[in-house]
Amino acid sequence: MKQLASMAFVLPLLAGAACAAQLAPAQPGADESDAGDAADGAVAGADAAGGDAGVSGCHARPMEWSTPRALTELGPDTYVHPFVRADGTKLLIETGDAGSRSVWVATRDIEAGATTFGAAVPIQLPVRGAGPFLFPASARDNEYFVSRNREVWRELTFSGGNASSLVAAPSSDAGILTAPTISADGTVLIFLSRENGARLRQLEADTSGPFGAKREVFVINATLWDDYAFAVSPDALTLFFTGRNNEIYYVTRPSKDTAFGSGVAPTRVPSLEAAGFHTFVRSVTADGCEIYLSSNRDGLVSRAYVATRL
Repeated sequence: MKQLASMAFVLPLLAGAACAAQLAPAQPGADESDAGDAADGAVAGADAAGGDAGVSGCHARPMEWSTPRALTELGPDTYVHPFVRADGTKLLIETGDAGSRSVWVATRDIEAGATTFGAAVPIQLPVRGAGPFLFPASARDNEYFVSRNREVWRELTFSGGNASSLVAAPSSDAGILTAPTISADGTVLIFLSRENGARLRQLEADTSGPFGAKREVFVINATLWDDYAFAVSPDALTLFFTGRNNEIYYVTRPSKDTAFGSGVAPTRVPSLEAAGFHTFVRSVTADGCEIYLSSNRDGLVSRAYVATRL
């Protein structure tokens, strides 16, 4: 994993990355079935973002998790960077060789009692070949955020095609923006910025306007944080990250207007770790009951895993 991750630091900025006009994060109106993604509807915005999403939830339980299980039901390919929709109905993953990545989606019918996802199918996004990693994230049907060419892009899919818009670009040729994550209501976008050191930057928008200026929301001692990837809860108030020695930590903030870890020390989560193997959290459901990771803990290549709250 770290060998692959290191490629993100050295890839040159691909020429001709257009600074497209920014699209408002409004609800897309297309049918996602063209991408093989026919599950019902989008997340119920504010309810899911608030963390209760109309379910009993697991937030009152200790931060203890089951042994992570490889998501072999997704198919034979090696899928990584699992980003779960806040309500747990859809899972985005990516696969392919570095520089030739593609985004896939798996669905499950929770209302019918399904506990596992079906086989993953590809989504036709105009990002294949852009890399080395895409880190797909989504809060709404037909709307996806990805890393490509060291920038963060928003992709909309329609029955007749798609539309792309540049969300954020580095301020220098040496900068890299990667690993976007989006809140359940689609209004808070957080990504990793490797500019003048590694930091997390946040963009905010209302439901009908463009994203505003980026601001820093997480600074931590570089000797502790392995700045490859991270996860933010659907309410955008809890951050998970991996330490330099493969430890897993989480840290909170009281509101979206404050930085993570303001007066609060990170807490370690040993139940998600695998000694000697690299693991990082990519996403968590709004009810706090499931957490999704990438790891090479089986001694093989990195793949997608899930763990449940005990």
